[in-house]
Amino acid sequence: MPMSSSIHHLLNAMPEARRAEAARRYAAHGPALRSCLNGLYGGTPGFEQWYGSLLSAIGELHGARSPALAALDTARAAQPDWFLGQQMLGYCSYVDRLGGDLPGVARRIPHLQELGVRYLHLLPFLKMREGENDGGFAVASFEEVDARFGSNADLETLTADLRSAGISLCSDFILNHVRMTTPGRAGPVKVMSGCARSSMCSRTVRNPMPTSARWGKCFRRRRPATSPMCRRWMAGRGPPSILTSGT
Repeated sequence: MPMSSSIHHLLNAMPEARRAEAARRYAAHGPALRSCLNGLYGGTPGFEQWYGSLLSAIGELHGARSPALAALDTARAAQPDWFLGQQMLGYCSYVDRLGGDLPGVARRIPHLQELGVRYLHLLPFLKMREGENDGGFAVASFEEVDARFGSNADLETLTADLRSAGISLCSDFILNHVRMTTPGRAGPVKVMSGCARSSMCSRTVRNPMPTSARWGKCFRRRRPATSPMCRRWMAGRGPPSILTSGT
């Protein structure tokens, strides 16, 4: 599917008023997007159809962005290194430690402003699986805020309040920590026979862990070939559909 053809999936999914800007941005960044995805999944049957659906989903999400977010997109596109400024002071915390819940975090915005914070990195607040959940990173649903922290509406209110205060919200999406029943997950886990095919992992994740990281030892041949980290591999029937479900 050539660039001139695939872009129609993107543009047809969004309001006409936003198509010109989207076309310019896709002309600038689309080749890199397609090249990266094609290098990983281009040999998978149905890739072209999936790529078209991905662009359609991106177009729908872009078209649904509020005027305030659209203006922010334009400003950041004009200054792509906006996040590298010396004034970009970050603050990282768990929701419950900072404010108890999302509305409580919103009440702490004046304190963050006094500190000069420009982006707030909140550790996992999406619905997490019951029991062991890797500190909240093992997500059960990417569509829902965990009830203990509030609601989706609370999250939207918080992001708007932070944006008004000149603070950007940052969150983690650790896709390889999703629980087995997460909707959109790319198929079942396939049991591998040792590290023989661990190169499949490195095709998707370059240098998955630093040399000093405990779990990275598997890829440095410092763990037995029977290590569970080496024997697990996501074996989906196509490119990860979870890529299209972001907001």
